[in-house]
Amino acid sequence: MDIITHLNGSSAGIASAADEGPPQGPDAWGADVARSVWESFSDALDEPSFHALLARLGVPSVEGIPESRVAEEYLIFLLWTHTRAVQLAFAGRAAPEVMNRTLDALHRAVYSDLREQGTPAAEIPLLEQRLAARYVEYGLAARKSDREVGRLAASCLGDTWEIHSEEAIRELTARAVALATPIKDYLQDLLESTPRAMRNPEAP
Repeated sequence: MDIITHLNGSSAGIASAADEGPPQGPDAWGADVARSVWESFSDALDEPSFHALLARLGVPSVEGIPESRVAEEYLIFLLWTHTRAVQLAFAGRAAPEVMNRTLDALHRAVYSDLREQGTPAAEIPLLEQRLAARYVEYGLAARKSDREVGRLAASCLGDTWEIHSEEAIRELTARAVALATPIKDYLQDLLESTPRAMRNPEAP
């Protein structure tokens, strides 16, 4: 899936919300998190440090643009870190079905953005399958340690399990934490200001 070509160097789905109020409900929350995914993806492409990271992993690029496999793996990494942030934010603050609706909305928004930017519809189910497999791997890694998440990300981006760059592993570990923490904090604050009936519809 050639994400960078389809996006034409831009970040799909990003819309300024400066003059809007806070999003309300799972669909809006998921769409909001999807915007953060694309902002993070676009920002990485403009970061010299990100390209230096890929170089340490031996990832080829042309004029600073990584190959499509790497772009997809980084998108998956971003989706997992944002999914993890949602899970941590909602734990104990909202009903599981509300969290799941938010995650469904997040992924629907990302897939919709990809289709709008030219990704063939037939490729989306294939991405979903790869995403599901990676989520299992990242979930298992997260149960061990943050560093294990960074090591897995380095292995996936570098397309090999033999990653010898400890610096690259540390940087990806730090990226995972740096990406998830502000989203988690933002959602926690949002949930605290949301009526209980919206957070837990089944509660008496």
